[in-house]
Amino acid sequence: MMVVTDSLNTVQKYLSRADENSLVVFDCDDVLTTLAEQLWKPSNREFFHEWCENNIANYSEQELYDTATFILMSTDHYLVNDHMPAVVSALQNKNVKTVVLTALANKPIANVGDPVTWRIETLEKFGYTFWKSWQNLPTTEFTNIKCSYPPVYRSGVICCGDAPKGESLAKFLDYAKFKPNRVIFIDDLTEQLENVQQMCQSHGLEFTGIQYLEARNIFSKIPFSKERMEYQLQILRQQNIWISDLQAEEILRTRFEHEKIQHQQ
Repeated sequence: MMVVTDSLNTVQKYLSRADENSLVVFDCDDVLTTLAEQLWKPSNREFFHEWCENNIANYSEQELYDTATFILMSTDHYLVNDHMPAVVSALQNKNVKTVVLTALANKPIANVGDPVTWRIETLEKFGYTFWKSWQNLPTTEFTNIKCSYPPVYRSGVICCGDAPKGESLAKFLDYAKFKPNRVIFIDDLTEQLENVQQMCQSHGLEFTGIQYLEARNIFSKIPFSKERMEYQLQILRQQNIWISDLQAEEILRTRFEHEKIQHQQ
């Protein structure tokens, strides 16, 4: 079963079917937390790809991933829905097992450190405690999956990088020695939902996929500006720092006013 919704109430309706023999799997970005930065919005991904092609020598998908991950780890995050931590906690209180399945890779990023630790600490800052379902399960890497960096499990979070989410989840279930009778997977991307659905079908697991799109209704505090985004990316490449939308807007506004005064003189 596949469901598309931007309402947490609809998500909760399907989560109400989960019991202690179920597994509820959450994507992270744009499901649990999100960025308000314009560059992160789905409608602007083509701009980001084009900029990378024009400004990064020997542009590759790996360089795109590294740049996007640096931005992800360098700016402020927000809850997609303020009630989501309570929804996760309610599942755990019913002894429903919950886990995060994220495309973030187990790859250190220059100047910002270990992404797995960062991801777990960010989730806990917002009240998410996914380790509660797996309190005695040690950290591990799934080295038998072919990918750039082995998927890693730690504290209720599976970081799979470029490994297929379905295969990563299957390896985790084997490691945890848990075979649920039902998997409910919440993600914002169709291809990820379909990949996990295929894994569940091949393993004889009942599957419900929920494409949760509420994050697409969260906008930046300022309008889209190609000039501002190009400036942010230019500073990122030159100085290896990310300037937020609000900071960049203020810098460009001040620069414009200064140039206007100079012109008037």
